[in-house]
Amino acid sequence: MSFRWRWSLLSVVMTLVVSVVMMLSIERVEQQAWFSREDAQSRLLTTLLADELNMPMLANSRSEVDMLMQQFMKQLPDARIYLQWETGDHEFFGKGKIPPLITHLQVWPHEASALSGESQWYGIAVRYHRVDLGTIAIFYPNESWAHYESQMHWRLLAVLLLMMSLVGSLVY
Repeated sequence: MSFRWRWSLLSVVMTLVVSVVMMLSIERVEQQAWFSREDAQSRLLTTLLADELNMPMLANSRSEVDMLMQQFMKQLPDARIYLQWETGDHEFFGKGKIPPLITHLQVWPHEASALSGESQWYGIAVRYHRVDLGTIAIFYPNESWAHYESQMHWRLLAVLLLMMSLVGSLVY
């Protein structure tokens, strides 16, 4: 094997190694950004719903609360909501089961946050000034990371092959 071929092969292998490391780094950064965005969006929606519910819950207007919940469910049809009034009454919205951990939770956060022990569930105490009106827990079905990751892998692989071909031919 000539020196030219060895040098070209070494260049292609080095390009491959650097590209794989870059692909893994890019994937990690993208994954963190993806889940961070999902978390921020879930917290925001939970806070907004709690703010919308505080006046109807203060007035004990169950029909208005139901109407707000139906409107929310139209926007996120796969979501599930557990609503508990201060009196202990509770309501469920959406399809699917509400985990026992959610229905038996005693201490609710005053700011929208992920509920520990249950993935994709966010909760908040519904309050008006310092008065507790109830609590809500919402399950947000997030978009499929696996689908996005697959698309990203194919694109990065295409760039990798193009780079290897280009480097190999330029070095040769």
